[in-house]
Order: sequence, then C-alpha cells, then structure tokens
Amino acid sequence: MEIIYKAEQLIESWHKSLPHLPANLRKWIADNGWWIVLVGVVLMSLQAVGVLAVLLIGTVAAGVLGGLAILGPLTAVAGGLLIIVGAIFFTVFLIELVLSAMAISPLKAKQRKGWVLIFTVSLIEVVSAVLTFIFSMEVFSFIWGLAWAAAGLYILFEVRDAFKPLPAHHRK
Repeated sequence: MEIIYKAEQLIESWHKSLPHLPANLRKWIADNGWWIVLVGVVLMSLQAVGVLAVLLIGTVAAGVLGGLAILGPLTAVAGGLLIIVGAIFFTVFLIELVLSAMAISPLKAKQRKGWVLIFTVSLIEVVSAVLTFIFSMEVFSFIWGLAWAAAGLYILFEVRDAFKPLPAHHRK
C-alpha cells in the first residue's frame, strides 16, 4: 500500500501545475463515476469471455508449435512463450476487473477506498502498457496505452478531493 501512496503523492505533485476542469464537471464526474466504472466492469466481463477464448486458442497454437519442435527448437520456445505471455496478460486483465468491481460501492459512497482502487487499476494499466511494449515492441500501442493512462489519471486526480481521505494508519 505504501508504493501506491508514494505514487499518489508523486502524481499529485505533477497534477498541481496542470489546468483544472470546471468545478461543476469535477462534481459530476465524482458523483457519477461509480456507474461509469460499473459500465466498464460489465464491458470488461464480456471482454473476459473473448480474452479467455483467445487464450485457449493461443494455448492450442502453442501446443501445435511445440509439436513442430522437430522443425527446430525455436518453435517449441515460441509456443511456450505464447502460453506464458497470454497467461500474464489474462491475469493482469482479471486483476483490473476484480479491483474495478470492488471499487463500485466505495465510489458510490464517496469513500477514498474506491478512489484508491481505481488509482491502483490505473497504475496497473501503465505496467500493462510497458509489458505490452516489451513483449510486442509496438511503439504506437505503447504510446496509446500511456496516453489513455495519463488521461485517466488526470481525471482521477481532478475528482480526488471529493472522496473522503483514508485514515493515516491505512496509508502505510
């Protein structure tokens, strides 16, 4: 939890110098953020089925590549790597889904716990963008992922003050 708190303090220091949204828009986002997250969780749940299907297809493809090892050891390595990478990304996706779902009730009650959960999901999205870049070397996807994460963090910090702060003993 301390790393989350330190990241929050760092991003808050960057956010202070940025222009801010109008107060009525910040209030609307803070009041309605819970159902926006709910819609996101529903859409992510539907996407989870597709992601699981792709992971299963990838596992079959990895098995085929592994079976073709007689063509060269590289095909077996590629098959194994495909399974590992798919499992990593599916795990990250599930963590984001669960944390987002856990944030809905606290966000509705304007508790800082909900804000912190969504902040954690945003940080995981940054890590996911970096992992995507490492495994795929797709520069555009990396930049796009970071841009979306930055936009989400900007909005998140715009509404941060609307949520009751955590007691000091929960920050460490």
